[in-house]
Amino acid sequence: MRSKRINKMWFGFFLGLFVPLIGALVFYYSLLEYSSFSEFIAGIQDSYIFPKITSLGATFNLLLFFIFIWTNNDLAARGVVLSTVLYGLLTVALKVSA
Repeated sequence: MRSKRINKMWFGFFLGLFVPLIGALVFYYSLLEYSSFSEFIAGIQDSYIFPKITSLGATFNLLLFFIFIWTNNDLAARGVVLSTVLYGLLTVALKVSA
């Protein structure tokens, strides 16, 4: 019964938008622990670093996608793919504009 509630495209989409933010925080805490969080946010606002952080965070969607596939939640996996495509378009747009 629980799988039917999770197997929604909108659920995968919103989770796919949220997980890269967590991925960016994991990146911060593992590699940039010497700087403060406010310095990290100021560094992200730089047009050179932001596309890289965005693409690193979007790689966490790969794990989420496979979790949904392995648990037979195909509609939620489609939502994750859609959000990953949006992150990819955002990254390309930011790299082109920089």
